[in-house]
Amino acid sequence: MREWMETVQHMIDWIENHVDETKILNKLSRDIGDSTWYCSVLFHDVTGMTLKSYVLRPVKKIK
Repeated sequence: MREWMETVQHMIDWIENHVDETKILNKLSRDIGDSTWYCSVLFHDVTGMTLKSYVLRPVKKIK
């Protein structure tokens, strides 16, 4: 389980650094080294949200 959480944290870090790119799932899965299906399922299982909803979520700005 810890390995899954570390992998998802790596995905989150990757997304935060590439959020302005297109085809994030394809690029993410290639860089992570797993299939798009596995990345999607693992992300959802650990976070409770889809990758798409995470990428499209409103970002709160710190004042």
